[in-house]
Amino acid sequence: MVAQASGPGTGRIPPLQTTYRGFGPGVARKSASTVPRVAGRLGAVWTEPSPPFARRRRSVRAILPVGELCRAGAVGGLSAFVALLPALRGLFAMAALSAALVAGGALSGCGLLGGGQPSAADLVGRSGFDWSEVRTEHFTIHYEPGAPGAERADEVGRDAEESLDQILGFLGEPGYDGPLDLFFVPSRERMVSLLGAETNGIAFPETGVLVFLVNDHFRISARHELFHVVAMNRWGTPDLWVNEGGAVCVSEVWYGHPLHGLARHLRESDRWIPLDTLSRKFRGEDDRISYPLAGSFVQFILESWGRDGVRAAWDGGTKELSRFTGLSLEQLEEGWVAAVEEASADGIEYP
Repeated sequence: MVAQASGPGTGRIPPLQTTYRGFGPGVARKSASTVPRVAGRLGAVWTEPSPPFARRRRSVRAILPVGELCRAGAVGGLSAFVALLPALRGLFAMAALSAALVAGGALSGCGLLGGGQPSAADLVGRSGFDWSEVRTEHFTIHYEPGAPGAERADEVGRDAEESLDQILGFLGEPGYDGPLDLFFVPSRERMVSLLGAETNGIAFPETGVLVFLVNDHFRISARHELFHVVAMNRWGTPDLWVNEGGAVCVSEVWYGHPLHGLARHLRESDRWIPLDTLSRKFRGEDDRISYPLAGSFVQFILESWGRDGVRAAWDGGTKELSRFTGLSLEQLEEGWVAAVEEASADGIEYP
C-alpha cells in the first residue's frame, strides 16, 4: 500500500538496528524500531507497508505541508490538528491527523499532494533539489548527485527492470509503455522536503511516478510499489485487499518469509484474520498481519485457478471470485486454510 526515515545529512536511519528481507528475494531493508508511515491508501496513492517490528509506534513530525493542504482545501481541519500537535503522540496523533484531513477534505481522492498526484516534471522542478538522471529501457531514475546512495542509481535501475519483468509476467501483459519515473532520496528529511511526507516508498499510479528512500545503508526494492502502478494502469483499480495481496504475492516473500508458511505461523499464533473480514475491512486491520495474509490468499488463488482467478478477484472482489470458482466465501477460506496448513512454518519468528 500502500509502506517508511530521518537523520539530517547523514543518509542513515537511526538507530539502524534491524535488517528485514522482503519485497523480492535478497533485498535487505534496514530500519529503525519506529518507522513513521503514511497510513493506507490516500485517494489512489500507495505507500509501502511498515516493517513488522515497528509495532504501532508512529512519529508525525511533518506529514503534509501547510501549503499543499491549503490547495487541497484542508485548512480548517489542519488548523485544528496543528493546535493540538504538541500534545499528540503515536497512534493518537495519526488518528487526529486523519480526522483533521477528512474534515478538511484532503482525503477526497485528490492524491497526497494538493491538486492531484505529482508528475515527474513537478518533482524535477521542486525547489531545493538538483537532479541527475540515468535511463534504462523503461525507467528514468532521478537522484541527487553527491548524496549518500547516489552511486547506486544503476543498481536501482536494474532492480526496477527486473521487477517490471516479474510484474508483467504475473499480469500476463506483453509490455508496458507508460511513463515510469523513479526518484530516490537519501533520508526522510529529504523525502519530507520533496513530498511533504515521511515514507520509505510511495507510488503515484496516475502519473507513473515512484519515490523511494535509498542511501549507502538502505535500499528498498521497487517491486511492491511498481506493481500498484503497472497493475492499476493495466487492470484498473480493485478492492484494497487484492491490490495489496497482489503486490505482496508478486514479491514472493514477506520480510524473507514464504507467504503460506507465514500465514500458517499467524494462524497457529491466533492472529488469523477470517477471509470475510480481510476482504471487507482490510483498511482497519493491522497491516503486519493483513498484508502477508492477503498475499497468501492471492497466491492460493493463483495456484488454484491461475491468472484468470486473480483477474476475477481484481475485477469484482470476493463476489466475482465466488462466481468464477463456484465456491462460497466459506469454501474459499476452507481451501485456503488447507493450502496454508500444507506449508511449513518451521523457524519462522514474526512478532
